[in-house]
This record gives sequence, C-alpha cells and structure tokens, in this order.
Amino acid sequence: MTGRLATYAFVNAKFRTRIGSLYDEPRLQTFEHAGSLKEFLAMLAESDYADAADTFDRTGDVSLCELVILDAERRIYAEVLRHVEGPAETLVRALFRRFEVESLKAALRLWFERRVRQVQNEHKLAYLPAEPWPPGLSGEKIVGCNNAEELARLFGSTDYDISNEAAAIPERKNLFYAELSLDRIYVSGLARAIDALPPRDRAPARRLAGVQTDIENIRRIARLG
Repeated sequence: MTGRLATYAFVNAKFRTRIGSLYDEPRLQTFEHAGSLKEFLAMLAESDYADAADTFDRTGDVSLCELVILDAERRIYAEVLRHVEGPAETLVRALFRRFEVESLKAALRLWFERRVRQVQNEHKLAYLPAEPWPPGLSGEKIVGCNNAEELARLFGSTDYDISNEAAAIPERKNLFYAELSLDRIYVSGLARAIDALPPRDRAPARRLAGVQTDIENIRRIARLG
C-alpha cells in the first residue's frame, strides 16, 4: 500500500507541477486580455509557450501552434513514464496514446488539404510532430498517399484501422468520421487500461478519462463551428 501511494503521490505532484506551468490560470487570463495579436504573441514569447509563438511567426498557422503546445504536454507524460511500472505504467501509456492520435490527426489534415482541397502545403510538413508515431505510420507516409484508397490500405495494416472511414473521406469531404474513429480507438484502449487497475483506483481514473473525452468533444464542436 505504501509503495502504491508513494507512486501515485509522485505522479500527481509531477503532473500538477509541470502541467500547471503550462496551464496557469492567471497567465491564461492575461493572454485573454491582450489588446492585439502582436501583444498576444509578445506575451506568448515570454512564457512557456515561446515555441508556439515562434511557430506562429514562421507559419501563421494556429493549428501548428496547437501541436507545439501539445508536444510540451507530451514530454511531461514521457517523463512520468520513466518513473512508473505495473498497472500505473499501463494507464500512463494508454493516456500517452492521445499524442499518437493527435499526430495522426495532424497528418490527416495535411493530406486532406493536399488531396481533397488541392492546396499546396509542402511547407507545413516540417511542422508535423517528430514523435510519437505508432508502428507502421508516420507523417510522411500519410501525407504521401496519392488517394483515399492508398490511405485506407496504410491505416488498415496498423493498430489504428480506420480504413473504411479513410476511404470515404473524399465523398464526405470532411475528416469528422475518420478523426472520431481514431478517438474511439484511443478511448477503448484507455478503458482497458483502467479496467486493469486495482478496483479502488478505477473510479478516479474513469473520472479523468471522462474529463479528457469532454475536452475532445468540445474541441471537435469548435472545429465544426
């Protein structure tokens, strides 16, 4: 019992300290009240989000800035992974797969832009996450697919089999169902990891998973809007 409590106390402290530095509420409120985009970027450059500000300066792409911020959070999870084992490690690894899903979504959006909307976006390839990518998939492989059939075959040979949704992207003219399927794969894996926890730990883990699901649903609605 003591060992488990010590592990959870360490993990909780690590997450609260590192993620708190990224999502500090007073700082976010300061960003919110910036008088102009220039002022906002200046504030961003003086914070833990400096890499995001630099990315925006170079690309003007808000989506790429989101990826930079997400990568900062990914590094926190990667650090925690080095200090846990057993069911706790399984849970953190399942949570970590969210970053794989976000990498896949980013690559899909570039593929959609290039192949469906016919927009030249080679300059954006350099800003895809360097990691993590699941086995058999990478930004280059996804964006390099010449059509939806190739894309479907690529995904169909991996743990992220969204081949049916990928094949239907040109007809639907959106990525909604493809991204939703990726989220379902992630949530299913997270549910299995939670079920492997000791019984007393499952309820708080399910609450955490519920919060993450709510956040992703809000992001999806915002994109549709």
